[in-house]
Amino acid sequence: MIVQRVQPNTGAKEGKWVAATICAILLLSAATLPFHQSRNHEVTLETHQISISDITQSNLSLLAELKLAHEEIRDLYAEEQSWPSVTYLREEWVAPFVEDQSWHRNGQHHWEQHGNGLYIGLPQHNNGAGAMLLDASATLAKVWVNDHSPLSLDQVDETSLKRSGWRLIVNSKDLSSENEHHW
Repeated sequence: MIVQRVQPNTGAKEGKWVAATICAILLLSAATLPFHQSRNHEVTLETHQISISDITQSNLSLLAELKLAHEEIRDLYAEEQSWPSVTYLREEWVAPFVEDQSWHRNGQHHWEQHGNGLYIGLPQHNNGAGAMLLDASATLAKVWVNDHSPLSLDQVDETSLKRSGWRLIVNSKDLSSENEHHW
């Protein structure tokens, strides 16, 4: 009988190769990580713009309602091919046009329709949100705010709004993502 001695396979060689491969992947990742970072673009707002993070809580509350109202107004416009009146929006219980608890808390705004898809709300007292203007004619809602003296506007266009002290509420995150796509 022939006896041959066989060494047990502990897997030490394979373990060393796996450990070396993992170390190589980690080193390569660590070396190339700085080259795959997103670039932070500093967003500068124009003088007639205000960041959503800089508006007051009461204005933010009314802004949220106006964003939802924008969707409702756009849907109603798509169905009827005419802009809904403030009275119709109030009858349909579309916030912030309906006079409910939120309406009282936000400043009891008196809403008027100015032209196609423009709705202006002037506060009846100073304890809530400032004067707001919703431009629903655009696909994305444009909301302007005036915290100072609510002005009645004869002509509602961007130039008149800027001159009268109105500020367009913008989300600086949206602006930075727009800038990333244009370079």
